[in-house]
Amino acid sequence: NHQGITLYILYMMYLEKNGNHIKIRFPEKKETSKFSITKIWKEIGGDRWRDVLTDPKGNFRFQKTKPLITIRNYDDVHKARVRVDDVMQDINIEYEKSLKYILAELLYNTVEHSFSEYNIPSLLQFNLSSNKRELSFIIADTGIGIKKHLSKVHSFADDVEAIQKAIKPKVSGTFYDSNPYKAKNNAGVGLFISSNIARRLYANMYIVSGNGLVHISPTDITQKRLENAWKGTFIYLTVNLGKGTILDLDQVMSELRIEANKEYESTQEKANEHYL
Repeated sequence: NHQGITLYILYMMYLEKNGNHIKIRFPEKKETSKFSITKIWKEIGGDRWRDVLTDPKGNFRFQKTKPLITIRNYDDVHKARVRVDDVMQDINIEYEKSLKYILAELLYNTVEHSFSEYNIPSLLQFNLSSNKRELSFIIADTGIGIKKHLSKVHSFADDVEAIQKAIKPKVSGTFYDSNPYKAKNNAGVGLFISSNIARRLYANMYIVSGNGLVHISPTDITQKRLENAWKGTFIYLTVNLGKGTILDLDQVMSELRIEANKEYESTQEKANEHYL
């Protein structure tokens, strides 16, 4: 699918930056399926991947319904949000607000924490099904990964443990007590809030970093150690818009921030306990 091809493109960029030369061959026989790799490749403008890699301002050809967008800085985040607004304008307004919030937090995260040593941009691929019943997107980078980033202040046994820590409140950065809509982001609680909003929307969120995978579903959180590691981090989210779950985002945000404060304070109290 489009998100899978996005990962291939990012991996090709990584290989090319490491001294390899990539040549792409498509199936010789004409593909008839609507999910053919040739069709998907054209839809997301994949033929421009090398230009995107070498040109600091390069981008993919923008497709309104299935865009593939480069994320290098905060200006790109703003442009991506404007493009996504165009795609989501016909869905329920509360769904739109909630999903746009999640997307914004994850985009800020990839700008702030990806730190790609190869100057490879992060990629956002965004899909809204033709009947507007399902929405999915992926945000992927080839940066230092969650474990290495958080290891500045925490120690972890493996990537899975690092991801589990990352979805807890106040793990990294500073914590804004101001209105979340006025702040540039919610550093320290962004992934905590966005993952919890996703659960309330009955969405499925997959967080992969290194060889760790954490799946956040509407009912539980599971984890898995992957046989092969991904260089960096990617987050894949899919939500069925037909579930009929409508959120009051302001109320949910308030509840989650109270929960974040309580959990953080509880953690701090445990950290200060000493036994004789």
